[in-house]
Amino acid sequence: MFEAVKEKLANSYYNKLIKPSMLTKDLRLSLLMEKYFTPTEKFTSISQVTYEDMKIFCVNFLQNLFIKALVQGNVDKETAIAVTQKFVQVLGCSPLDKKLYPQFKVWELPKGEKCCRVQSFNQNDSNSFVTNYYQSGPFNMKDSVILELIMMIIEEPLFDILRTKEQLGYHVACTQRDTFGILGYTITVNAQATKNTTAHVDQRIENFISIMHKTLKKMSNNKFNQVKRDLIKMKQCADVVLQEEVNRNWAEITGDDYMFDRLKKEIAMVETIKITDIRKFWESTNILGNNQNYKKLTVQVVGYNINSEDGSPSKVNKVCDANNHKDGSEDSVKGVPVITLLSSIDKINHPEEYFITDLKEFRKNMLYYPISANQLK
Repeated sequence: MFEAVKEKLANSYYNKLIKPSMLTKDLRLSLLMEKYFTPTEKFTSISQVTYEDMKIFCVNFLQNLFIKALVQGNVDKETAIAVTQKFVQVLGCSPLDKKLYPQFKVWELPKGEKCCRVQSFNQNDSNSFVTNYYQSGPFNMKDSVILELIMMIIEEPLFDILRTKEQLGYHVACTQRDTFGILGYTITVNAQATKNTTAHVDQRIENFISIMHKTLKKMSNNKFNQVKRDLIKMKQCADVVLQEEVNRNWAEITGDDYMFDRLKKEIAMVETIKITDIRKFWESTNILGNNQNYKKLTVQVVGYNINSEDGSPSKVNKVCDANNHKDGSEDSVKGVPVITLLSSIDKINHPEEYFITDLKEFRKNMLYYPISANQLK
């Protein structure tokens, strides 16, 4: 039974790491966070786990715990406390030492622009993914709301320009990011290696940012106020089912934020934001402005140009077979994945320091953002 479950879990890790979209996300988070274990690392490690290891872990895991709980719905305070205390009593665990509380440290990116470009694991997949991440800084309500407004403003033009007009890829998206208290945003394009290089896609994203730079400068107060009203209306929508409110409250607990009136505070902040605040923030976080806070990480997973022998990078990302599997299907147990970091693959020239050629070396010279106060409690 153990070996069957272990094999199934190994296959699920492998199936994730061969997807360019997942690999892009995992590379971004592994470059931003001190402790982030990617499916690639999990897949590599699982072969070393034994049944005895699992039994020992289960015993040790339950000895000391830090428990968070949420009881919500048609229940009074006394009952909620009693049920929780009974649960803890049944577990029979001791409190976890405060020094061992989980803490999530996020790296501050160096100013300027860095590129992490890797070859896709799946040699039969021509999908390339480019995610440009622009880091802002530690969370504050004003910046968070400004980012949300900016995402609303640029979402429709992003789809219209990059997907419809330039036809870079079927999937394009812009997303506000809050990585354990560190704000930023991403622009992602799913392109085809048979049509465009990742470097070209990155250039077109930057061109789109240039267009939005002009759009924000010209935006009238009336149009901006309409965007604010739309955002407020979205935040005022009542929950349809209890689960929606539960999910929101549980996210506040697991994220160590405990801001259960977040929506009310966000609405109040939206009402105070001016178009000049938007322009100032935008100019500080992209290369077209004053560069005061310009910190960009472009993560590019390069697909295979299956229509041409010369279309793909010369370096091939291999999966070393340690288990002598009989076929190439996703359901057979695979070997150890090896990430191939790429540099220039086309005629677009960049200085050597632009590319990340060693993930560990890149992190060596970076500093952590301060841990949020709630994580230290």
